[in-house]
Amino acid sequence: MPVEKEAVRIATAAAMLEYDPSTIRRYIRQGDLEVTGTGRARRVTMRSIRTFLDGARGVWQNRLPAGPAAARSPVGCTVECGYFATINAGS
Repeated sequence: MPVEKEAVRIATAAAMLEYDPSTIRRYIRQGDLEVTGTGRARRVTMRSIRTFLDGARGVWQNRLPAGPAAARSPVGCTVECGYFATINAGS
């Protein structure tokens, strides 16, 4: 009995659904497909593909960064990063 994968690459999901990979990425952004992982390790879950095929849309809330700046923001940024020092200079 073959074991089904929990998630597949975006290119594989595109082939399964007969869509272009850019369309799969758009469906991920819209919440029509669920994604796990980040960067090259991003995978579309099989449960979201089955739900998509059943006709459900907008079910998944993928937590994606807001843009390139979000990826570069330092974690735990305090006065040392300069941003808060500039804001608090007037108080």
